[in-house]
Amino acid sequence: IAVGKSSVVNILRSLGLAVICADDLIKKIYQQDNIKSWLKLQQPTVFSNGAIDFTTLRQIVFNDSNFKDALEKKLCLELPQVFLQEAQKYPNQAYLYYEVQLLVEKKLHPLVDVVVLIHASPDKQKMRLQQRDVQTQHINEKIISIQTPYHEKKIHAHLEIINDGDEEQLKQEVLDMEKFVKNLLSTRKK
Repeated sequence: IAVGKSSVVNILRSLGLAVICADDLIKKIYQQDNIKSWLKLQQPTVFSNGAIDFTTLRQIVFNDSNFKDALEKKLCLELPQVFLQEAQKYPNQAYLYYEVQLLVEKKLHPLVDVVVLIHASPDKQKMRLQQRDVQTQHINEKIISIQTPYHEKKIHAHLEIINDGDEEQLKQEVLDMEKFVKNLLSTRKK
């Protein structure tokens, strides 16, 4: 959280590259009637004016591990289908980027060809969190605390982007990453 994944995605998209974001897929899943019905049965307080109040939902998730586990299982059952639907939007792309938080934590890293770790120093993370979401600082700190430590994630990465600099530095790192990925995937095909 707050390492710059969205900024990297925006740069990749500005380059015309195919990008699928797990958060966007999850948002689509939350709009499905079966998920809404399940949520209404499990946690009716997360609805406000007929819509899911994600601030309330986040608070419940990070304070009730049983509900969190059940919700993750429910969402994960829908994810492959929604992912494939989204991937079909890019029929002419040789590869696509999949931006997903907790890739290593959920043990999904073996399912992808290249793992790029986007990292920011803890101070930079906290600063970004405070700037964007002051009201949920306690929840954000919980999110950070459950993530696998950086040094453990780094073991699984083919490449790392450290996002502690400015936008130009990040853009250059993303351009370098794209060259690396393109070269790596082209050598694997041979």
